[in-house]
Amino acid sequence: MAGLRLGPLLRQVDWETGTGATVWVEADRAGEAEVRCADGAGGTARTWQIAGHHYALIPVTGLRPDTETAYRVLLDGEQVWPLPDSPFPDSTIRTPAPGTDAPVRVAFGSCRWAAPPSDASHDPVGPDALDTLAQALASAPSARAPMCWCCWATRCTRTRPPPRPAAGWPPAAI
Repeated sequence: MAGLRLGPLLRQVDWETGTGATVWVEADRAGEAEVRCADGAGGTARTWQIAGHHYALIPVTGLRPDTETAYRVLLDGEQVWPLPDSPFPDSTIRTPAPGTDAPVRVAFGSCRWAAPPSDASHDPVGPDALDTLAQALASAPSARAPMCWCCWATRCTRTRPPPRPAAGWPPAAI
């Protein structure tokens, strides 16, 4: 059975019509990715491969404007998301009402790691902003959820100096 490596990530929602969206996933092998929504909307896409990684952009059609719709992700017909016994609420797609302006809620944070460490002593700084946001959203009303998030690359600077080059490096000019 194919497995989910990363995702799902709601990549885009059609703001013009409120009837479509795109979901991104990374699978552990080639196959067919599918999004099934609770209201019957959905879509499928084959994965493609880049440098040994298998990705899919799944176009979701048939959504109703101005709604919030729960969805599942399947790989080769087997459900891989949401995870069994997850403490988090179902993933949803929120569509806008066409022709209306609405405020946009943005969450800001870092992307220093994908999940909090299992050992609290591992990092004295603690979980990053997105881990904290995920915990808060597990019990918060969906109206307070951000519509998008912006991550800064906190690994732009090195946390450790690079190793010193070996003696004689770089080689002398000939």
